[in-house]
Amino acid sequence: MIRIANIDYVMLTGCQGSIRIPFSAPFHCQIKNRTLHLTCADVRSEVQFTTLVGAIYRAMFGVTKGFRDKLKTVGVGYKGILTESRLLKLTLGHSHPVYYSFGPSVRIKFSRKSNKFNLQGPNLHVIRQMARDLYSFKEPDVYKGKGIRYRGRKLLKKEGKKPKQ
Repeated sequence: MIRIANIDYVMLTGCQGSIRIPFSAPFHCQIKNRTLHLTCADVRSEVQFTTLVGAIYRAMFGVTKGFRDKLKTVGVGYKGILTESRLLKLTLGHSHPVYYSFGPSVRIKFSRKSNKFNLQGPNLHVIRQMARDLYSFKEPDVYKGKGIRYRGRKLLKKEGKKPKQ
């Protein structure tokens, strides 16, 4: 437990990385026999207490097992490449490649064809935000299905125009 300017922090470290969770005055934290004990001095802040417990649980899961999001690109020539300076270079059918910078806690693994990739890391919010950002670069077209998709989610396609009879 760390204290900086009347705000306490719980620092969790594991094989996937480390996460620091801040909490304020009505809560008290102790570590005894490798067990984390949280207490709440004020009964009125029960909702905040349950939020803190959920955040600590997600952080414990994140630093031990980690979180993962799976994405894929669909389209001719759509692919991603990881450069040396932690930049993700995406070729998505635009006139220029799209570059995306990401933090050191995130790991990206590509498939052999570079069209499927996994985002892995200890922080759920960072992984989900990165997946949303990548998805927003080229959302799937409802007619042909080209773009960046979440793997495992079904895309509903529309029927194209019909010729007049």
